Amino acid sequence: MHFSAPSSSPLINQEEDNLFCSACYEGDVYDGNEIVICEKCEVPVHQKCYDVPTIPDGPWFCNACEAGADTNTLTCELCPYKGGAYKQTDKDLWVSLLL
Repeated sequence: MHFSAPSSSPLINQEEDNLFCSACYEGDVYDGNEIVICEKCEVPVHQKCYDVPTIPDGPWFCNACEAGADTNTLTCELCPYKGGAYKQTDKDLWVSLLL
């Protein structure tokens, strides 16, 4: 699931207007940096914040959901933060993506 807005107009509906990225906490979108939403856990992230070069035609899944992790119980290995977007380390640990 993803939302986009033409660069010359405001976001189209109320749902999009309240949407913000779980990494940078900003809601601005522009061509090439739209907010994508994980089809499973519904975490919203900017393409550039989460390294999503292109938006797929079908469903998109965050790294945690793609790996089969339970995002409801996942905790960051570096801080007490729970929820939001996660990335997996080279040691197979999960860290929250806060910019």
